[in-house]
Amino acid sequence: MRKITIISAILLVWGALTVRAKQSTSLAGAVYTVNIDGKKEPVAFATVYWAGSGLYADCDDEGRFTIGRMDDGNGQLVAAALGYVYHEPGS
Repeated sequence: MRKITIISAILLVWGALTVRAKQSTSLAGAVYTVNIDGKKEPVAFATVYWAGSGLYADCDDEGRFTIGRMDDGNGQLVAAALGYVYHEPGS
């Protein structure tokens, strides 16, 4: 099984969302995997969701997504795709 990694920029945006928890905003980014040679490859058509909120987005063929109308900056961003196993950041 392959691991899914969400780009660092998303984590930086997440930090900004925690500061602006009362404002409605959107979150955009990309989901990718890193192959054995260290090359990043997009995870096409993965699903990305903000856990516990019901907000989600499907990635395009290049792994890009946008989740709109996020009101709560506290939560966990999760990506899922067929053939991949969940991977906690930093583990």
